Amino acid sequence: MGKKIITAKKTRELAVSGLAKGMKLQNDAKATFQNMKDEAQDICCDAKEKAGIDNEVDEEVDA
Repeated sequence: MGKKIITAKKTRELAVSGLAKGMKLQNDAKATFQNMKDEAQDICCDAKEKAGIDNEVDEEVDA
């Protein structure tokens, strides 16, 4: 009985559908977190530029 359930076409379709949805959800989450990271880096760079921190770091490296 268990083997029939496992090998049934409908069971396979449901499993594949579930895996596909899970993979899409994972990819969407990764993309969302990457976008958040990029935005945070942009905000940080803007804040550093406004504070003049980048110039100070570049001058110290040259010295």
